[in-house]
Amino acid sequence: MKYARVYADPTDRSHFEDRENTPSTGKSLEYLIDRARRMALRYAEVSPYELNPNQDVWEGIVRGIGRQAHTFGWPYCP
Repeated sequence: MKYARVYADPTDRSHFEDRENTPSTGKSLEYLIDRARRMALRYAEVSPYELNPNQDVWEGIVRGIGRQAHTFGWPYCP
């Protein structure tokens, strides 16, 4: 079976068309990153899961969640 390779067109900006319609949190990027960090730390406290021992790994994920919330209004896919 052959699979087609699909590559995203880097010049295609159509996914930004609805950007104006995304909800705004009204919060700063630093606040949203800190909120995501607190959420991750709290989840590790109350669940049977642990954070990755390499802090750079989970800190990168936390920063990404904060940027997502700042840019699009929600931390995850809606």
